[in-house]
Amino acid sequence: MIAKAFLLALLVAVASATPVTQDTSMVGYRKAMDMFLDAWKKMIPCGFPSENIPVLAPLTTDFYAFNYNNGETNLVGNVSNIRISGLNNFQVLSGSYDPTTLRATFDVLFPELQILGSYEVEGTVGIGGLPLPIRQSVLINKKLSDWRFVGDYTFAQSLSTSNGLRLADFNLQYFVADPYVNPMLEKYLVPTINNLLSNVDMTQLTNYLAMQAEMWNNAACIAQA
Repeated sequence: MIAKAFLLALLVAVASATPVTQDTSMVGYRKAMDMFLDAWKKMIPCGFPSENIPVLAPLTTDFYAFNYNNGETNLVGNVSNIRISGLNNFQVLSGSYDPTTLRATFDVLFPELQILGSYEVEGTVGIGGLPLPIRQSVLINKKLSDWRFVGDYTFAQSLSTSNGLRLADFNLQYFVADPYVNPMLEKYLVPTINNLLSNVDMTQLTNYLAMQAEMWNNAACIAQA
């Protein structure tokens, strides 16, 4: 849930991008991404209304209903009064970009996340071919330590436009302390990312990241206690 929320939040910001032609070629992609993430961290406690970015630190949801159906698993429920704090305290442990191969790597750590709220769910869960009934109403008070994202991706030419970009290869893994988890979020997120990237080339993407960082920094977010 948190991994998806964080990546989707970044997509919300990138979705507001428009191709730019101003030459900021003195700033490379790696430097521009560092600037973008640093400005993002400072901005999300306040949000950025002009781009419809809400306050994301803490991330809150009053109520969200879901209905999941997949074979023998059928679940209906909701989450309410969700509050996730700590999303603006991430640390970029390492990152790289090779302009020759167009390959980038990243290693990002959230030292501590606190999740509060509640959820209700009922339905059946298919286990070993048997539909088992489930009904739960649970209060959430969970602290996660060392939530870490490690991955890499490679830029290539868009398949839909001649001058655009796409991610030809995207690998994402995340860890909670020591256990390894592979959520395969890239299966759902990469098509959305590639649709956005198809509108820009590498110079335009780099310019956007650098200019967006400057815009967010100029907003001088001061979060209320």
